[in-house]
Amino acid sequence: MVCTGISDIGLKRKSNQDCFRIHITKRYTAAVVCDGMGGAKGGSTASRTAASAFMKSVKSSFAQLDLDRVTTGDIDRILANSLNLANTAVYEKAGTSDSYEGMGTTLVAAVCIGAKAYIVNTGDSRLYSVKDEQITQITKDHSFVQYLVDSGAITENEAADHPQKNIILKVVGVSESTECDVFNVSDFDYLLLCTDGLSNAVSKEEMLNVLTDGLDDGTKLNILKELANERGGTDNITAVIFDRKGQ
Repeated sequence: MVCTGISDIGLKRKSNQDCFRIHITKRYTAAVVCDGMGGAKGGSTASRTAASAFMKSVKSSFAQLDLDRVTTGDIDRILANSLNLANTAVYEKAGTSDSYEGMGTTLVAAVCIGAKAYIVNTGDSRLYSVKDEQITQITKDHSFVQYLVDSGAITENEAADHPQKNIILKVVGVSESTECDVFNVSDFDYLLLCTDGLSNAVSKEEMLNVLTDGLDDGTKLNILKELANERGGTDNITAVIFDRKGQ
């Protein structure tokens, strides 16, 4: 499994509050992407604290696993627990300085074992799966606009440019506890994890075209980043590609 990431400040922000971590072993590959909020200092601290705490927990938990006997439920619980530990780490860090007060972060992560991916998310950073030149958004945004779509108040097209698009209903680190969703993907060619700096600027169809164009993954990531910047670069841009074809 090949796993590659990129993070860019964009064209409008004064700091990069996104963060990603990748961990590759012979047994599994893991990656986490976070998008911080709470001011320049708070946002970057939240995303880095969450990403590091999450990955530390995953490494520790997987070191004790027999992957020949582990169940999907076991791994789902590890991911949910790791996200909860990341939440605690950010929440406790927020109490150490006035400049950190109220900080939080989105989090989306995946652990891949063979042809199967185990996914967890809180917030509006996303994971897409590509198989046989079709792309599917696996995660669902924990946002006010997504709530409006689910309730039938607005359409998907109306959601794309909704003025309250930035209101997130669930995040990591703002409260003592948080909620998350877990997903499983049983077969894929590529996975794309990204912050909304990419997903708000680049369509699923454009992502699919880039991911399946035969270039190396680093070039694909640079193309996605440049597409987002060409459309204003109004936010930080972070993306990670899992590439099974590159194994």
